[in-house]
Amino acid sequence: MSQQTSLSQFFKKSNDTNVLQVDHHKSSVSSLTDVKKEEVLKKIWKPEPTFEFPNTVIFSGKDKRSKNLKFQYRWLHTFPWLAYSAKLDGAFCTFCVAFAKSGAGINSQTLGALVRKPFQNWKHAMETFKNHVTLQYHKQSVFDADHFIDIKKNVHLSIENQLDTARARQIVENRKNISPVIETIILCGRQNIPLRGHCDFGKLTVDNNDVNDGNFRNLLRFRARGDASLKIHLESSGTIKYTSPISQNAIINSCNSILLNKIVARVNEAKCFTVLVDETADIARSRTSVYLRSKRLNGLAMLNIHRDVEITVDEVI
Repeated sequence: MSQQTSLSQFFKKSNDTNVLQVDHHKSSVSSLTDVKKEEVLKKIWKPEPTFEFPNTVIFSGKDKRSKNLKFQYRWLHTFPWLAYSAKLDGAFCTFCVAFAKSGAGINSQTLGALVRKPFQNWKHAMETFKNHVTLQYHKQSVFDADHFIDIKKNVHLSIENQLDTARARQIVENRKNISPVIETIILCGRQNIPLRGHCDFGKLTVDNNDVNDGNFRNLLRFRARGDASLKIHLESSGTIKYTSPISQNAIINSCNSILLNKIVARVNEAKCFTVLVDETADIARSRTSVYLRSKRLNGLAMLNIHRDVEITVDEVI
């Protein structure tokens, strides 16, 4: 029964623990980890020039004369992708072993000699090696190996890193687009300016101001006339503008939470405090001002919530 094996079974460590030596099992190699692929490309064992390659006896001709043929050391220099198995007395393609897809042969056939099986036909070695270089799956394996090495050297980003980079870039872009919106809402709140009017909906066009659509949209429009990036964002065809009443309320609620947390933090830091409340009524409604008097190291300090508590765009985001 065929059994899936890992590269650690396909390439076994030689006496030198820093290198790998070809040792094939009668099964396919699959699901190689990046670490194992890197070991194949960088740590595969290469015989020394003085290595004695074993002879293989072949019989040829009508008289069946015997010949002694063996692997030639110079082939390793002629074909840099070549690897030799001392145990199996066979040759393998390093790139194809690590990167060739299963069933990449003609008509999706399983790959054989040089990939899944050792090549041992030394009589036809040169023509086989030259032909192997022209095969599509070998070219693809070489390309994949080069790309893999570039990724390891951080020349190119992997697919996962490309996705992470694109996501990080999108986050930066979103922060850039929402920051002017938050700053405008904070400005309106600090100056006690109502945000919305009677027509606070629809696309916000920077150059068209025929309808009075509220303080928030007009202030944002005014700012966009001097901010090309904001203008592009507001007038683009995308749906995420952060200017709808729902988005405004979400930002206001975030500001409220941040302000409350800051006030509570100051009160807790002071430990001793007094709350002062003053109510003023007009014809429409009553207004209540709240002050906190706290004991600090330098004496009594009055905290005006409306004036003294700061809030930033980064905190809201």
